[in-house]
Amino acid sequence: MSESRRPTRTLRQGRIRGTGNLGRWIAFTALSVVTMSTLFSPPSKAEFWISCVFQVLSTLAAARSLFIGVSVVNGMLGVRSWFRSWSFPVDQILDCESVQYSGFFSQGVDTRLLEMLDFGTSNGGSFRARATVGSPRRVREQAHAVNTALALERRSG
Repeated sequence: MSESRRPTRTLRQGRIRGTGNLGRWIAFTALSVVTMSTLFSPPSKAEFWISCVFQVLSTLAAARSLFIGVSVVNGMLGVRSWFRSWSFPVDQILDCESVQYSGFFSQGVDTRLLEMLDFGTSNGGSFRARATVGSPRRVREQAHAVNTALALERRSG
């Protein structure tokens, strides 16, 4: 039995630039709003603990947002979201493309205003990385960057 093998790819290691930017923007905007509201309108004694909870939660969200995105490390493609992380061997990833976003922000309905990355896998399926949501132009640039970093051919369509 002879199996056809793909040629060895030259991988670029590290984070794929721009992935996760919308999540970072939302988290740091929330942190700024909570901080500014606390500074310019100090909470009363009754509101103090509620204010502390919001400050801690927005700080944690801002810290977590720094790790959201797609990266290539040691032959693995990693996708980090707000609450989960996935990793795939690079050899299982066939391609990456930009598709319409459907998720939390659009209440599960496809929208033309936002897009996300979709990774085609060798088992015939695909993985939609909702953590990579962004404007269509930016996400298409990210898909091109992923395809370049992984030396992949883009799907026709």
